[in-house]
Amino acid sequence: MMARSGVALLFLLPSCSHLYLPGRLMDSPFRHILHTNTVPTDAECDSIHALLRGPLKEHADLTDEIARLQSLIDAANRKRDELEEFIDAHLALMSPVRRLPDDVIRAVFLATLPTGRNPALNSDEAPLLLCRICRSWRILARTTPRLWASIHIVVPHPLKLPQLTERVTAWLEKSGTVPLDISLTYSRTSDTSSDVSSLVSQLLAVSRRWRNIHIALTSRPEFASLSSDDVPLLQSITIRETVDRTSSPDPHGPLLFLGTKSLRTIDCEDARYILDCPISWGSLTHFKAPCGISYQDAFRTLSQCPLLESCELVLYGQIGAVPPHPHISLPHLRHLSIKQNRILGGDIRFFDDMALPTLRSYHCYAAILSADAHIRSLFPSGMRDLQCLRVHGKRFTSTLLLAALADMPSLEELQISGEPCGQLDPRRRGDSQFLTHLMPTQERVAPVPCPRLRTVELAQFSEVSDDTLLEFILSRTLPARTGPNVVRLDRFTCAMTRPMQRDIRLDLERHPERPFAVSIGLKYHMARSNVYSPLEGIDGD
Repeated sequence: MMARSGVALLFLLPSCSHLYLPGRLMDSPFRHILHTNTVPTDAECDSIHALLRGPLKEHADLTDEIARLQSLIDAANRKRDELEEFIDAHLALMSPVRRLPDDVIRAVFLATLPTGRNPALNSDEAPLLLCRICRSWRILARTTPRLWASIHIVVPHPLKLPQLTERVTAWLEKSGTVPLDISLTYSRTSDTSSDVSSLVSQLLAVSRRWRNIHIALTSRPEFASLSSDDVPLLQSITIRETVDRTSSPDPHGPLLFLGTKSLRTIDCEDARYILDCPISWGSLTHFKAPCGISYQDAFRTLSQCPLLESCELVLYGQIGAVPPHPHISLPHLRHLSIKQNRILGGDIRFFDDMALPTLRSYHCYAAILSADAHIRSLFPSGMRDLQCLRVHGKRFTSTLLLAALADMPSLEELQISGEPCGQLDPRRRGDSQFLTHLMPTQERVAPVPCPRLRTVELAQFSEVSDDTLLEFILSRTLPARTGPNVVRLDRFTCAMTRPMQRDIRLDLERHPERPFAVSIGLKYHMARSNVYSPLEGIDGD
């Protein structure tokens, strides 16, 4: 298209003759060239200027009117906001929370404390956060000793230690006379060799109120000075060592305060340093030694703890046979975890002459297990009431594990990490038929092991096929297969170290008998592709 001035336009708008022109545009004498690329002549420009004089004035008047009305609206909004502020301030005086009795507010405060751990010296969580709300709440919080009855202390850089000590002192002062739960640990930024005596002295000053204590030790002089009379309320202690120690006796002597009659729970990272302490073993209900205890010390300790309810031990040392020990009876033990790094002979029977009549949960870990290991080296006898079993290890034979499971008719939860291997397989490969021995079938003569199983969790399995996994799930979920004496499975998970062979979930959905609702979790190892890629070696590939 050529403009009237004779200049060719490179970009032309499409003809707008078909466009709808609303309102005044329809009355415009120039409506035929509106919204086009047409260039008006000089005479038309003069006419346009004359045409717009009235609309421009009207536009200016309307703009002024809008500004005036907006000013009125703004003034009305300000007045409304002032009224709302006045009303809200007075309504707040009648809010229900203001009328709550102080003891109810204190109970609410206590419910805001962290659960499962001690509150930290952090202003963003209770109880320090409660002191930032208002004056009345601050007074209530500061005069509620139970709010300050627990504290988590992180030892900072030495330069910040004096400030921390002051804050801890103020915190403990607010706790009044109530029993204390204290956890003390070292920051990654702190120096474990720094002098923390000023901080520890504040904790020792309130030792008569200690109840549950978690301490990280770098040295023991301060704690070694405590006697059992200094901690009459102590019920639980967790000890973590922050420096490496040799096997030589502690130069500061035993921790005498562990002899208090009130102590019920001990969790000591290195049990060697408490075995010679005057502990009232006969009163303990919970004992944990996560970093190792010798077989001999384990027998000696267990024989002195008839009231134990839970026990977790890591046994170390290489022995040809279990050393002689007295009969051990733990009639109250409900949870037991035993980790043995090496079981090298069939004559090692850790659980010989040990009675655990009320055991309900057992965790068994063995890193190195000989093929001729005896069942009593790993499993206690008389586990007919056991409800939860966790087995961890790659060297368990299926024969040994099945023999143990046959003695667990009440088992409801089974976790196996590491596929059991065949008894006669020199390469100790996984037994692909292990799960078939746990399937209830009509052809089966002997009762199926573990008829009350509800949860099965498997990990690090490779030889068992997806067909077998599917058959196991069906055998434990379909009423026609489980029979009247077998409980239907609620949850099944399996982590495989091989690729998927078939989509088990899809098979279950399409199964004509529609298995009862069961939670299925399956993970497979996806092998890396061997196809050449120019991106190999780049992060993420």
